Amino acid sequence: MNRKVLLVDSDPAERAALSFALELEGFEVETFSDSAALDSRAELFGGACLLLDQRQAGSNGLAYLAGLRKRGVHSPAAIMVTNPTKAMHQLANAAFASLIEKPLLDNALPTLLRELLAGGSSALFQVTGTET
Repeated sequence: MNRKVLLVDSDPAERAALSFALELEGFEVETFSDSAALDSRAELFGGACLLLDQRQAGSNGLAYLAGLRKRGVHSPAAIMVTNPTKAMHQLANAAFASLIEKPLLDNALPTLLRELLAGGSSALFQVTGTET
């Protein structure tokens, strides 16, 4: 199974902490400070899982992912959110993404990423956390 994760988070400390934790779980993580930096490395999309923070400078994870989907990028994706709204759930479903709610507790994130990378149907439209 592919273990490649492309992480986009504008907070350097959060990006470093997530990368470290995921690497301890056996994932190969490449980090990006924003979606533009990831776009510059589009060759990485094949087979990797996208892990996007919803809040990004000048953009948001769901809007960015919707644009990728329109461009034909079908990589599995998870969006990290705080207090997801019903509209966020609908946008995530439309973009074939899973939402995972912050704070990231227990093994929810590595478990979700393994499911997404394995291509399991249970991973589609999965939301980890409480829907509001």
